[in-house]
Order: sequence, then C-alpha cells, then structure tokens
Amino acid sequence: MDAFFRQPPGDGAATLADYYDYGRIRAEALEPLRQRRPAVFVAFDWATGAPGAPGRAEPADVVLLDGVSSGAATLGDLVDLAVFVDTPEAVRLERLHGRLSDDEWDERWLEAEGAYYATRPPSSFDLIVPGTSAG
Repeated sequence: MDAFFRQPPGDGAATLADYYDYGRIRAEALEPLRQRRPAVFVAFDWATGAPGAPGRAEPADVVLLDGVSSGAATLGDLVDLAVFVDTPEAVRLERLHGRLSDDEWDERWLEAEGAYYATRPPSSFDLIVPGTSAG
C-alpha cells in the first residue's frame, strides 16, 4: 500500500482513501496480478515525498498486499483473504513514533485510521493474527 501513498489535500478531516490511491492499486497492481501479468507502477518515494522510481511486482500464486487499508471494501473483489494484525495500541503508536519524526507525524492519519476501523472492525477480517511476539 505504501507504494500508492499520496498526501491528502488540505488540513481538514481525511479518509484512508485520501491517503491511498485505490484506483491505481486496482488498475496498476491487483488487476494485472490477478490476470497473471506483471504489475508496473510508479512508487511513492518516502524520502522525497513525491512519486519516485518505477516499481514492479511479478505474478505469483500468493500475492501479499500489506497495509492498513488493504482490506478496504473498494478492493474486496480482488482480495481473497483479509488479515488483521492485532497489535496493542500502545505498541502500535510506539512503532509509529519510532519510524516518524515529529515533523512527519500526522494526527489526521490516526483519525482516518480510526474511521476506517469503525466501518471495518477487526472481527470482519478473515483472519486475525497477533502483532506482537511473546519471545
């Protein structure tokens, strides 16, 4: 999903559909892969904050689409198994803060994520796995 990230416009409320270009994910990645063709796309460059280098994914028997909204309803007809990684909120936020600087922190992202899970609760996923390990 991160390859299809886009910065949402404005300062108001945003949805995860504002952060991820679902149309491009469908047309450039999931549909070609389902047709056993390579997926070719321009990936978001996190270092520059702009479109970056071409990306490519080869078709395979199992394709993993990783990301918070990879189980979005708009992609549901192309996703066979939606997996929710159940991570305690404190651990998840600690991990986010470890990857982002204060300048990169986006409160709107957390609000958009919360709104997404209000309509797509963990219980609606096909499989729930733990997001932490005991060892």
